[in-house]
Amino acid sequence: MCKRILITGITGFLGSNLANVLSKFDYSPLIVGCARSKLRDYDAKKVNLDGRFIIHYGDIKDYHFIDSLINKYEIEGIYHTASNAIVRTCDRSPIRCFESNIMGTINILESARQNKTVKFVVICSSDKYYGQTKELPYFEDMCPNPSGIYETSKTCADFIARSYYKTYNLPTVVIRSANMFGGGDLNFSRIVPNSCRQILVKNPPIIWSDVAEYKREFIYVNDVISAIISLADAIHLTKGEAYNIGSGEVHKIKDFVSILCKASGNKISPIFPKKEIYFQEIPNQHLSITKIEKTIGWTAKETKQNFYGCLKSTYNWYKNYFEDQR
Repeated sequence: MCKRILITGITGFLGSNLANVLSKFDYSPLIVGCARSKLRDYDAKKVNLDGRFIIHYGDIKDYHFIDSLINKYEIEGIYHTASNAIVRTCDRSPIRCFESNIMGTINILESARQNKTVKFVVICSSDKYYGQTKELPYFEDMCPNPSGIYETSKTCADFIARSYYKTYNLPTVVIRSANMFGGGDLNFSRIVPNSCRQILVKNPPIIWSDVAEYKREFIYVNDVISAIISLADAIHLTKGEAYNIGSGEVHKIKDFVSILCKASGNKISPIFPKKEIYFQEIPNQHLSITKIEKTIGWTAKETKQNFYGCLKSTYNWYKNYFEDQR
């Protein structure tokens, strides 16, 4: 077990949830986090980023910033969750997207290569790696087919991470996750946080009619965390590889939001106006998890066993979040 952990993007959705899970381990690892900017005091409290963690604020695009953290704390394990992850933002600012998602990843890998204390690097890629394809589900050995800015940035980082293993024997493992949901996602441009917010004020969630029929695979954040920790713990088996992280819960977007509405206990249904701004979307996506099942025996237990309950728990998190703001 690594005792000194670095989490990039620790104030983000996945990063903050991961930090809180790791902090409860019996061996009590030192958790160092980096983030581009500070959350408001209120938001930081809600994602439980308190004195248990050492947090430094800086940009992963700055190699010297990243290298100083890895060197100073003699980091043993790195979870790279930081990313410019909003498709519309990436489309508006492609240079910023590429600098963050590609060069930021390179900085982390290069510093890890130079600092011999690092025993593993987990790179959080995306199912967007596969792009639009006629074949579903996605398998890890399929040829990538990105077309949009965000998809391309994640695909490049994915390849670069694995090249560091092939070239330098750096113990990297890449995850490609389905759409995550759960408490702690404070980016309200995303479907789950925004839908919960609308439901709480008795407004119907808005789903653009163009994408309502699109299919996505959804997975509870706790399952993603269990997968990436398990892959890191088994780095002797998983290094140099990429793994899909999915749940089998594949739904049309309109149906997923309808289930979320029911889980909230409110008699509200989504509405489907025409999209106001064009942005590229992949129509249908879902993943095969045969590889990770065979390698380490992982499955998305919480999502599979209690999908409705996971949605209910997620809604209740946002309910408490907004009630505390009053």
